[in-house]
Amino acid sequence: YNHPTLRQELLDRGHRFRSETDTEVILHLYEEKGIDALQDLNGMFAFALWDEPKQRLYLCRDRLGIKPLIYYQDNSCLVFASEIQALLEDKSIPREMDRNALILYLTFNYIPAPFTIYQGTKKLLPGHYLLWEKGSVSTHKYWDITTNGPSSSADDFHQHSQTLRQTLEDAVRIRMIADVPLGAFLSGGIDSSIIVALMARNSGKRIKTFNISYPDLPIYDESSYARDVARMYGTDHHEIRINSSEMLQIIPEALSTLGEPFADSSILPTLVISKETRKKVTVALAGDGGDELFAGYRLYLGETFFKYYEYLPKWFR
Repeated sequence: YNHPTLRQELLDRGHRFRSETDTEVILHLYEEKGIDALQDLNGMFAFALWDEPKQRLYLCRDRLGIKPLIYYQDNSCLVFASEIQALLEDKSIPREMDRNALILYLTFNYIPAPFTIYQGTKKLLPGHYLLWEKGSVSTHKYWDITTNGPSSSADDFHQHSQTLRQTLEDAVRIRMIADVPLGAFLSGGIDSSIIVALMARNSGKRIKTFNISYPDLPIYDESSYARDVARMYGTDHHEIRINSSEMLQIIPEALSTLGEPFADSSILPTLVISKETRKKVTVALAGDGGDELFAGYRLYLGETFFKYYEYLPKWFR
């Protein structure tokens, strides 16, 4: 997202560009800084970079792993792709199930990196890059989340609140710098509503918002909240209606897009709303990640308290 700023800095240093693409910015930045260029990239990415003079191949994935990068390596080759289905076009890659990955799937309802459901096929970890050199492969961490202890005073809490607000605003603003139509998924919950509010503040045009409703499943239907938020911020709101029988018909298509087992049923409405949204806009912002960042589920609270649990005598646990 910060490629215009990086481009200007590189121009000031004497670099010459042949195109307006963000990809060329990465190449020039690598010429300037080597693999440390990853520290300057702000946004989501997955790319391969071949250094001809040094005979090195880099596979790089963004900090949070938003963009996927899958690879398979044996004694004779390294194969990589952005999704498992593309990787498996190479018929020499084995299709044997990884039993450890299956255990992880049954535990977490998905298969975390670096595992995939196929033995020998791996996901590059978020915040990492892979280096291939002279036939050998190594992975390296270039970024990790830093955590601080809880605030000890009301002043600290206020300062952190202001920092969070500004960070969210900046994140939304830079994602709205685009030459393509923009929109947002709007469920009516806190997370997506905040995103829409910030988009409305930073745009001179009406924001297109999209919501999915379930007429025959009122207990799951939050479309009324989405309509309230849409009215509040004057968005161009689109409501997609789908019933449970239609949802069931989508399962085969959803499974074919995943590449491996994934037990979150929200993939079904996400697929529906994404296909409909694409008819109106090219890019849609969403409120994903709010619960993960702010411990919205008991699972994350358990992770917080587990370190204290470890201090208890085994007989007391």
